[in-house]
Amino acid sequence: MAKKGKYLCCCLFLMSMIGAGWLQAVAQENRTVPQKNVEQMKKSQKAPQELVKSDKVPVMVIYNNKGMDSLGRRLVFTMRERFNKSDLFRLSGYDEQKIRIVIRSQEEFEGRPGLSSVYSIVWNFSYGKDVLSSYLSSRVGFVAHDAIQDQAESLVARTDEIFTQYSYLFEEE
Repeated sequence: MAKKGKYLCCCLFLMSMIGAGWLQAVAQENRTVPQKNVEQMKKSQKAPQELVKSDKVPVMVIYNNKGMDSLGRRLVFTMRERFNKSDLFRLSGYDEQKIRIVIRSQEEFEGRPGLSSVYSIVWNFSYGKDVLSSYLSSRVGFVAHDAIQDQAESLVARTDEIFTQYSYLFEEE
């Protein structure tokens, strides 16, 4: 009888551990699914009217996190900060007409990380979801670790020049 009690306790203990792990996995899955749904919903959702009426130019800065080096990421986030503080632009992830800025970067010298980066940037005009974007401009350049702020300011200023040149694309028909 004592052996059966030990086996029963062990079985109950193992079943509770398995059940707890299963519940934890289900809870984790339920936490991540709504976040994905929110992101998917935002990408297919039209911009709220108060944003559209603000007369700020919608801009989206896109980069590939897997291939980017640290200076390239810092350049992207500095540009996003600058767009957020701007009176002319606003960051947009909505399904609307916007300027899409696609950035790629890599270390200039493989053996000396964090010293400088080579980047390429392409400005496109996005008409919205499921419509081919129009090429506006591009640039290739270098950014040093101590010049990220200046380079970001220069690229944001270039975005303003591009918007001025192609502003007719934003005019309503």
